[in-house]
Formats: sequence, C-alpha cells, structure tokens
Amino acid sequence: MTPRVGGVGTTTVAMLFRNAVELAERQIRNTVELAERQIRNTVELAERRTTDGTGD
Repeated sequence: MTPRVGGVGTTTVAMLFRNAVELAERQIRNTVELAERQIRNTVELAERRTTDGTGD
C-alpha cells in the first residue's frame, strides 16, 4: 500500500479485513484437522494395545 492524500479507502480496509478473516478461518480449520488426526492416532494406538495385550 502506498500513502495517498485521502488516506486508506473503505475498499482497502474491507479487503484487509476479509483477508484477516480468511486467514483466521484457515488457521482454525488447520487446528481442528490436526486435533482430529491426533485423536484418531491416539484411538488407533489404544485399540492396538488392547488387541495385542499390551494395554492395562
């Protein structure tokens, strides 16, 4: 962005806000996907331990 006499316009502000929201949504999606993978891996590990007799 370059400075201009009238300052930053409403379209620029709107686009910056939109980009910030999209990035936040992407971050949330990635965090949820990671958590789901970790849960699946933990469940699979627990199931393997149960079936092979190494569990509690």
